[in-house]
Amino acid sequence: MGTGHAKVVVGSNQCVGGWQIGLGEAKLAEAPYVQMTQELIAEFPKVGGTFAIEPDASSGSYFWGVNTFAEGVEVAHWPLTGWQVDAQFTRFLSPPREVSRQTDLGDSIMTAITLAPLQDRPASFTDLGRLRVQECERVAALRTELTKCGARITEEGDTLHVEPSPELHGAEIDTYNDHRMAMCFALLGLKVPGMRLRDPACVKKTFPNFFQKLAAAPPAGLGATIRDAAGRGLAGEDLFAA
Repeated sequence: MGTGHAKVVVGSNQCVGGWQIGLGEAKLAEAPYVQMTQELIAEFPKVGGTFAIEPDASSGSYFWGVNTFAEGVEVAHWPLTGWQVDAQFTRFLSPPREVSRQTDLGDSIMTAITLAPLQDRPASFTDLGRLRVQECERVAALRTELTKCGARITEEGDTLHVEPSPELHGAEIDTYNDHRMAMCFALLGLKVPGMRLRDPACVKKTFPNFFQKLAAAPPAGLGATIRDAAGRGLAGEDLFAA
């Protein structure tokens, strides 16, 4: 599976404003992304040239996550620059007892939380305050929807504690118009039968062909079977979130 490539061609006559741009003190919750921006600025060609935009690690985390309950899935062109905090996701396929949103993972911590009930040991996910003020109140949303599926999960301050939950079952999942909620629970549905997503098309915000990738035959995808509410199998353009 590939996360894709993109390039920006920069002409030498584009930076003509003469502005001096500096970065003030960052809020701690956003620090990994500010650091990434600083490093990108340092590497960006100053007098024209081509700059390769590396694949998005947070989107790739869903496919690496399959290795939590299966084997052999790899994401091609995985970023190795160290710019993206979520490029560390592969280290957390079997999460340690504590994982921090501030220092360990960024958006992909949602993937780790969603898959944590499948693990054989408890894990705590800390410093989640930033998740409360994004597309939805993600801390409460993750706790609510995982509880629907039989997960043993508790919320304490800005921490979610997740216990092994061998009795997971499918449920109707509210996605809160949040692309990451939809993708996280679609991933869990590859392991747990009976998962039903409300408003799955919200993935169009960042990954409109996400369900096409799930359904595509290997090596381009995972070969998953995806059905609509009436139980009919979907394929091709029917899976594109427009």
